[in-house]
Amino acid sequence: MNKEELIEILKDLQGKLREMESGSEATRLLHELQVHQVELEMQNRELLEARVQIEEARDRYADLYDFAPVGYVILDQKGVITEINLTGASMLGKERSNILGHPFFNYLDRKDINPFMRLLKECWEKGEKEIAEVRLVKDGAIFHAQAVCMPAVDTGTGEKVIRAALTDISERKKAEALSVALAGERATRAESEKARRKVEESEATYRAIGEAIPFGVWTADIEGRVEYFSRSFLDMLGRKLDECRGTGWTDCLSASAAERVRRQWQECIRGGMFCDLEYKIKGADDRFYDILLRGIPIKDEKGRIIRWAGINIDITGRKEIEEALADEKERLAVTLRSIGEGVITVNNDGTVFFINKEAEELTGWERKDAAGKMIGAVLNVTDPVTVKRLEPLPAFEKAGRADSGELVLIDRAGSQKLVTGKIAPIMDRAGRKTGVVIVFRDITIRKRFEEELLKIRKLESLGTLAAGIAHEFSNLLSSIKGNIELAMDDTPGRDAKKRLLEAENIIDATKVLSTQLRTFVAGVKPSRELAYIDDILKDSIELALKDSNVKRVINFPGGKCCFVDVDGEQMRQAFYNILLNAREAMPEGGEVEVTVDLVDIGITDGLPLKEGKFVKTTIKDTGPGIPKDNLRKIFDPFFTTKARRMGLGLAIAFSVVRNHDGLIMAESEEGGGAAFFVYLPMYQREKTL
Repeated sequence: MNKEELIEILKDLQGKLREMESGSEATRLLHELQVHQVELEMQNRELLEARVQIEEARDRYADLYDFAPVGYVILDQKGVITEINLTGASMLGKERSNILGHPFFNYLDRKDINPFMRLLKECWEKGEKEIAEVRLVKDGAIFHAQAVCMPAVDTGTGEKVIRAALTDISERKKAEALSVALAGERATRAESEKARRKVEESEATYRAIGEAIPFGVWTADIEGRVEYFSRSFLDMLGRKLDECRGTGWTDCLSASAAERVRRQWQECIRGGMFCDLEYKIKGADDRFYDILLRGIPIKDEKGRIIRWAGINIDITGRKEIEEALADEKERLAVTLRSIGEGVITVNNDGTVFFINKEAEELTGWERKDAAGKMIGAVLNVTDPVTVKRLEPLPAFEKAGRADSGELVLIDRAGSQKLVTGKIAPIMDRAGRKTGVVIVFRDITIRKRFEEELLKIRKLESLGTLAAGIAHEFSNLLSSIKGNIELAMDDTPGRDAKKRLLEAENIIDATKVLSTQLRTFVAGVKPSRELAYIDDILKDSIELALKDSNVKRVINFPGGKCCFVDVDGEQMRQAFYNILLNAREAMPEGGEVEVTVDLVDIGITDGLPLKEGKFVKTTIKDTGPGIPKDNLRKIFDPFFTTKARRMGLGLAIAFSVVRNHDGLIMAESEEGGGAAFFVYLPMYQREKTL
C-alpha cells in the first residue's frame, strides 16, 4: 500500500468520524488526521527525491559490478543461474537476459558437468569454499576457467545459493601448453613476460576505472592491510592515501562501531570469505556516513589468496529513506491503533496482510497468527437472519452499499458480535488493484440498546391502550355490579340470589384484573424506603418456591451492602412473579440460582439506564428455556403459554422495576434454561435503617 492510498483511507476514516456524534475527542482526532495528511504529502515528495538519488547510486554500483574483471554468477540449489554480471555473460558468449533462468551446466563441456555438480553438492554439504577448473563452451569453442564457489544465503529470499567467481584462465592454459610444447626456458620466459604485461595493463586499466567511478574502490594484501583507495573515497574522508594505508582508515570509524568493524573484518580475512559489512565513517565535513563494504579474495591459479579487493558504497541516502519509512510506518500504525474500528488489509490472493489492534480484539486473531491466513479463516461472518456462513469480501461489499448492513461476526473463541462495515480497493501507482481494505465496527452494544429501548416503547404503547380499556372495562363492571346488587334486593328466590352472588364474585375478580392492568400501565406510586435487596429476595424466594421440589442456590455478597430505595411490597411482588415463572417452568423439579452483584453501568454497556452504580440481580433456572420468538413477547400483557393464566405476572414485574428507574431483561436458549436480570439503582446516600 503506498502513501497516496493510505491518505485515501485516512480521508475515508475522517468522513466516518464526521458522521459520529460531535465531541471534543472526535474533533481532536479529525484535526490530527488532517495534520497527518499534510505531513504525509510533504514526506512523500522528500522520499521521491531521495529515491531518485539512491537509484542513481545503485546504477553506479551496477556499472562497477558489471564491468569487473571477474565473472560473477549466483546459482540456486538446482544449479540454475539467478544472477550474472556482464563480464560473466560475455565469457559465456550470450546476452544476460538469455542466460538467466538456465542451468549453468548448459555452458559446461559435457565431461565437466557431473564433476561440477558434485562440487556444488560438496560445497553445500560442507559449507566451505570449493575451487575447480572447468571447461566452458562459448560459441562452440571450449575455453578454461577457474570457478571459486562459496555457499551463501540470499538475503532477499532466505534461500541457499552458490556465489561463484569465474576467471578466464585460457591464457594461462595456453601458456602452459605452449611452455610444454616448446620445452624451453626462453619460451616460458617470453610467455611469462607477456602475461606480466597483460597483468600490468589490466591493473592500470582497472585502477583508472576505480579512479573514475564514485564508489570507494580498494585493494588489500593477504593480511587485510589496505594498499589502495580510489580518489572518491579519499575525498570523502578528506585524507591522503598514505594516511589510510594499512589500518589507518579505521581511525575514521565512529567510536561505537570501530571495534566491531575491526573484528568482523579480521574474521572475513581469516575465513577467506566474501566480506559484507555496514559501518559509519567520519567524512571530511565531520558528518558520519553509512558505508556498505563489500570485498572478495583474489586467488592465484592454485586457489591461494594473494590479495583482497572490493568497494565501499555510500548508503547514507538509503538509510535515511529506510528510517523515514520506518517512522512513517510507526505513525500510521499509531493512527490505526487509535481508531475504534477494525481494519484488515487483504492481498489479491485473499490472504491477510495487515490487521490492527481493534480488529485483533474483534476477531480474536493476533497479527502474527492472522498474517498469511485466508481472510475467510480470520473474518468468519454469517447472515444474521439465515445464519448462513458468508464469504467476507462480498458480504462486506454488500453491507457497505446498504444504509445499515449488518453481519454476525464469530470470533476465534466462538463468541458472536453484530458488526457493520465496508470494503475498499487498494490500488498501486499504475492503477492496478493490489488488494482490499476492510473497515468494520462492533455494533452489538448499540443494537442491544436500540432493542431494549424499542421494547420499552412498545410496552408503553401497549400499556396506554390497556389503560383505556381497563378504565372503560372497570366502569362497565361497576355498573353491572350495581344492577346485580339491586336485583338481589328485589329477588325473593334463594337460588336466584345465589347465582347473582356468584356473578358478583366473578365481577370482583374481573375488577382485580382491571386493577392489575392499571398497575402495569402507570403502576402504583412506590412508597419508597431503604431496604436490603437480600431481605426482599429471601421473602420472595420463600413465598414462590415453598413446598416445591426446586433446589435453591443463593449467591449474595458478604455483609449487607446491597441496599436500594424501593417500595418493598411492590419489589417483593415483582421478584415473586419472576420466581413463580421459573418454578412453573420446572414442574418435575430443577434448580433456581439467585445471584446479587454490584455493577457500574456506563454508556458502553448499551443499556437504557443512567450511568452509575446498580444492584444487579440474576435469576437463572434449569427449565426447558424460552423459544426465541416467545422471548421477545414475555413482558407483553396477557402473553402466556400456560392454560388458565392471565399472563400479567412478568408484565407487572416489568412495570414495577421500570417505575423504580430500573431495567429487567431476559436471556434464554431453548433447552438451556432461562435467566432474568434485574437492575436497580444502588442507594449511595448514607441513611440509618
